[in-house]
Amino acid sequence: MRRILAPLLIALVLCVSCNPLARLSPPATQTPSLEVSEAEYAVYKALIETMYPTDNLGMVVISDHTAQGLEFASDDAKQFDYIHKQMPEVDRALWDRFQTQNTQSVPLEDRFNLKVPVKLLSQDDFNSFFGISGKGWDNFYLQYPKSQGVLTFSKVGLNARGDKALSTVT
Repeated sequence: MRRILAPLLIALVLCVSCNPLARLSPPATQTPSLEVSEAEYAVYKALIETMYPTDNLGMVVISDHTAQGLEFASDDAKQFDYIHKQMPEVDRALWDRFQTQNTQSVPLEDRFNLKVPVKLLSQDDFNSFFGISGKGWDNFYLQYPKSQGVLTFSKVGLNARGDKALSTVT
């Protein structure tokens, strides 16, 4: 289990009491949203700017859809216990909202409000670089120089107060 979740923890990001989030309303329901909210884009922007200072980038390349589902171990109780032990701020309600939001993939738009251009990469574009006939990272960086690679976001789980967010980025 630890071997499966260790990479997840590297990509799992928790924004606690972020000022932009405190002003945004969380979703009122537990049903997954088929749209990406302003609050989620604020979380994505904070993640990008924290992980990749945009002063050093010429552009940011992001998958044009959120991750579909999450590839965790099958035992939800063990998953939650492990995550909660690593990040006590993640309570069961936040974890459940995060899981609910990530039952399907949704399209993203360029609403990240970054200082640098954003390229939304389709699956077909991705396959042209990394599929059977693709040339991999060398050709990718020829096409998108000074980019950070390709980011893929999950949907964001917000707690009821809207002051904590949980998302993955790979």
